[in-house]
Amino acid sequence: MGQSLTQDMLWRKSVKMFDQSKSISDVDMRDILEATRLSASSFGLQPWKMVVVSSEDLKAKLADAGYRQKQFTTASYVVVLATYAQIDEVYVERFMQQIVKDRGVKRSELDDYAQAINTVLKQKSEREVVDWSSRQVYIALGTLLAAAAQKKIDASPMEGFDADAFDEILKLKSAGLCSIVAVGLGYRTKDDEYLAMDKVRFSYDDIVEAL
Repeated sequence: MGQSLTQDMLWRKSVKMFDQSKSISDVDMRDILEATRLSASSFGLQPWKMVVVSSEDLKAKLADAGYRQKQFTTASYVVVLATYAQIDEVYVERFMQQIVKDRGVKRSELDDYAQAINTVLKQKSEREVVDWSSRQVYIALGTLLAAAAQKKIDASPMEGFDADAFDEILKLKSAGLCSIVAVGLGYRTKDDEYLAMDKVRFSYDDIVEAL
């Protein structure tokens, strides 16, 4: 039996640079992305898009918009998790059709479900919808980090970047998307001084309260 997810999460650290002599295999990368695709989300709507960047040129441009953080240019891949700028009845209907396809049910059986989702969304402002969908993106981010850790692949999440510049570089706005968080993926290098530091977390008793 392999080690537990708890042990994998104890191993993981947000590295500050990656070993450029090592590359993530296509199989491992696909598995990490597939696990993230299967992540939980409110209503199951999956209001996210994963933009996977391996081009050195694009990574350099992202680094320029990301305050020259070394993770951008040394990672095997940079995954930018984005959300939709607008989640409306058209998007909800797209999800309903996916349910019809995957479960083999009649569309009419989903009328109440679709109406419930649309009612909730209509009660939110455009900004509130983006805030809500961004929280769903962070659920997917957690799945990605755990999936990478299980493979002993380092993953460094980053919020420190110019989101508007990212959207321009990756042509997200024209697709109705906006970038939320980026993740550098690769293998740690011995030159990263942060690796020698102990992992710091509050104790179990500090975090968990049983009632």
